[in-house]
Amino acid sequence: MRRIALIATALQLLAVPAAAVFNADDPVPAATLLLPYFEVDLADPNGVQTTFTVRNAGPAPVLAHVTLWSTNSSPFLVFDLLLTGFDVQEVRLVDVLQDGPPFNPFCDGKIASSRAVPRGGLPPIVTGFATIDSVSECSNATPDDAGYFVSGGFGIANNENVLWGDYQLIHRAEGVAFGERLVSIEAVETAKPVVRGGGFPLPTFYSVLAATNGADQRERLSPRWGGRYDVSPGARTDVVLWHDVESVACLLRGCIFQRGIIIVPPVRLFALDEDGDFVDVSGATSFLSTSNRVTLDSEDLPIPFDTGWLFLDVSGTTAGPVSAQTTPRGIPLEGQAHLTLLRWSADRTAATASRGVDLRHHHSPGVE
Repeated sequence: MRRIALIATALQLLAVPAAAVFNADDPVPAATLLLPYFEVDLADPNGVQTTFTVRNAGPAPVLAHVTLWSTNSSPFLVFDLLLTGFDVQEVRLVDVLQDGPPFNPFCDGKIASSRAVPRGGLPPIVTGFATIDSVSECSNATPDDAGYFVSGGFGIANNENVLWGDYQLIHRAEGVAFGERLVSIEAVETAKPVVRGGGFPLPTFYSVLAATNGADQRERLSPRWGGRYDVSPGARTDVVLWHDVESVACLLRGCIFQRGIIIVPPVRLFALDEDGDFVDVSGATSFLSTSNRVTLDSEDLPIPFDTGWLFLDVSGTTAGPVSAQTTPRGIPLEGQAHLTLLRWSADRTAATASRGVDLRHHHSPGVE
């Protein structure tokens, strides 16, 4: 009986959900959610479409502030979602872009921003990414506006880790839909930014994207990722990569960090085969945009292997000619990224979205 009781106790401990870990890609409610890539075909209803859902993990009502960004980090549309206790809201981006944001009775009278929409309207196919923040009030602000983030969660955005959700990339013509959870980005629930030696704020998720200098207090994504690919005859793998680039906010105001100008590291990408042999394919494509989707083994990103895995590194610390360099006026900032691989089987009977594996504590191939 004693042994049975001990086994039962051990099983109960194993069943306890893991606590949230800061600076880790864990599936927990968060203060910010990232949709790393969206695609909306406004001209063809059978073209690629994107939907996402946002959920409230708690019993109290919350506001979720959605910002749609271009692939080059320029915000162009914002709106607020009201979520009652344990509520769910689904958003079809084609409806938002064609008919406007969903009605929000709590924010009645607030008009969604349309700044930075190109003259003549949106292109037939709209691509970009989205952020969803827990906020304390309705607004037309974007995360790079003054007062949106204030240390301690006292700006428009707060630090309540209550949001979670998922998204779908729908290829209607092919009868395929890729689904994954939205990226959870937790906030530190303290009144002051987390700092390193010397008192300077540690880089955060919005440090470059919105030039916040740490006031957002959101955890930073991993600089290194891994993911499996298959480009054998008939099969296909698309690389969906979100990573920091010089944002509009940085270009306009300058991203000042530790008495220097932020230097965003380049992308290093290694293709490995099933035996561990690898090649550096970084020069094949530069991933210049914040949000990217590239077909593997295409003209844009050729590789010599049929199957294997990718190692992505934007840390700026790998050896080689593209390593981040310190300059008299700036410092290298360890990059951040998020990797998803969209895979079709050779016979096209199966398609999956595979979230990358967080490899922040591992080095790139060839680095001791």
